[in-house]
Order: sequence, then structure tokens, then C-alpha cells
Amino acid sequence: MCRNIPQLHISEPPTTEDGVRAAAIRFVRKVSGALHHAPAVPLSSAAS
Repeated sequence: MCRNIPQLHISEPPTTEDGVRAAAIRFVRKVSGALHHAPAVPLSSAAS
């Protein structure tokens, strides 16, 4: 086991769930090559 792994960053202020979600969406869009937001789908029509 390697013991020479330094701690990279201390998150100040602490990361929020909204920040993690936004970063995940940006990553998926970057990887998938999406250039535009998908149109919003109302929840009532999505369940049908």
C-alpha cells in the first residue's frame, strides 16, 4: 500500500447535494456531447 498519497483539497465551504448534482449533470453532458438542455417534461406526462 502506498503511503505517499497527499490530501488534494479541503472543501471550504462543504459541498452541498445540489452542487454534487450540478457537477454530475455537467459531467454527463460533457461526456455525451450534449450541447443544449433537454426540453422539460412535466412529471404528469412522464409517468404515462
